[in-house]
Amino acid sequence: MKTAIFVACLLMIQGCAVTVGDDNASKFIPDSDVRYASRVKSVAMFYEGSKVNQKYSQIGLIEAQGNKRATTQDVLNHLKVKGLKVGADAIINVKRVDNSRNQHELFSDDEDIYSSITYQGVAVRFRGFTSRHKTKIGTQ
Repeated sequence: MKTAIFVACLLMIQGCAVTVGDDNASKFIPDSDVRYASRVKSVAMFYEGSKVNQKYSQIGLIEAQGNKRATTQDVLNHLKVKGLKVGADAIINVKRVDNSRNQHELFSDDEDIYSSITYQGVAVRFRGFTSRHKTKIGTQ
């Protein structure tokens, strides 16, 4: 009886394989131990080479990496959400970089390595920020 239950549990676990590397991922490397609350509704994006006309302070480096099916827009949206979570007003010097990821089932040696859409940038907070700036900050 115990063997039958064990086999049944094993079959259920086999059918519920956990896949690693199949979601969008992001990371933030802060410049300090200070944590910031979000103060904008949407994080502004300034791509590499774009001029930023406001004074700002860098709060860290930020990156978003797409899954196998992600589009460029999916990854940029993920980057903006991560920026919002870490308290950035904008992400500057945004650029696409080549990156590969691997996807596999947990406890399996079968690995699928694929090219992932990845964007990196610098998370910043604008100096002299007041509530009137909220409507002026947009995607560049």
